[in-house]
Amino acid sequence: MANFEQMDTPVDLEDRIGGLLGDDLSIERSQEAPAEAEAQEKAEPEAKADEAEHPNNDGKTEPTPTDEPKYKVKVNGQEMELPVSELIKGFQLQADYTRKTQQVAEERKAVEGEKEKLTREREEFVQQANTDMAVLRKQIEADAKVDWNALLESDPIGYMREKQAAEARRDQYFQLRQTQEQVVKALEQERQEGQAAYVAEQAGILAKELPDYFGDQAKSEATTKQLREFMQGIGYSEAEIANVSSAKDVKLLIKAMRYDQLERAKVEEQKKVQQQPARSESPRARVDDSGSPLNKAAMDRLKRSGGRDQDAAVSAIASLLG
Repeated sequence: MANFEQMDTPVDLEDRIGGLLGDDLSIERSQEAPAEAEAQEKAEPEAKADEAEHPNNDGKTEPTPTDEPKYKVKVNGQEMELPVSELIKGFQLQADYTRKTQQVAEERKAVEGEKEKLTREREEFVQQANTDMAVLRKQIEADAKVDWNALLESDPIGYMREKQAAEARRDQYFQLRQTQEQVVKALEQERQEGQAAYVAEQAGILAKELPDYFGDQAKSEATTKQLREFMQGIGYSEAEIANVSSAKDVKLLIKAMRYDQLERAKVEEQKKVQQQPARSESPRARVDDSGSPLNKAAMDRLKRSGGRDQDAAVSAIASLLG
């Protein structure tokens, strides 16, 4: 195997030579060092400025926006060319919008759940209050039958105890009834608000799916009036009309109303046709009882004469004119 000896580097060799030559080489090297340091100091700011303009670890210049590849995409039905950066930005915005929409939907769902829970609790309270008030009402009726004066004379301590209990029952009854009335009022207000929100939602569906009937306020009012008259005409009561709020029910009623209008139009058209006077029959089409034209004989005579028989011609014309 070959024997690789350690070789002197240029610096080590220079040091060895300098050591051999003495102080002359050392002086020249010390004079060159400040010049090299000054040149290096000047070069560093330029390099930093270049790095600030084109920050890239591998030294390559990053592409400007005009150098980005573009792709054809459709935006609102129009074909456009967008760079990759815009596509990424649009995707990020869409993703952020989707995330926020889902978050809002979840929050809305949670709020709806809390509202439903509160509604159930209120309804349960009203039912329980009815039960408790019925019991208290019976006790109050029993208290009204007590001879309090006799009880006071016979048992003053018992009188005080029973009197306080009777008054507590009356206070509890009226307090419970007041609270129940407030809860019932809150339930009714909640029901009205929910109904109003539902009606607004269904109105939006109708405006979108039937713009010719509910596209604006004027159309909506006119259609509502027509529907009311139609429903009254087929036997709907006012209460039944007021309860119609579903978009599905309204669309079904509109179809029925349109069908009814078409049927009425057909009947009117048939009446007009029947009322028209009968058309007079053309003399050319008149025939005798045997079914032969009245002018047939005159025409035959005219043909046989070759058109020279004036009497036959006059007879044919007269028969045509009736």
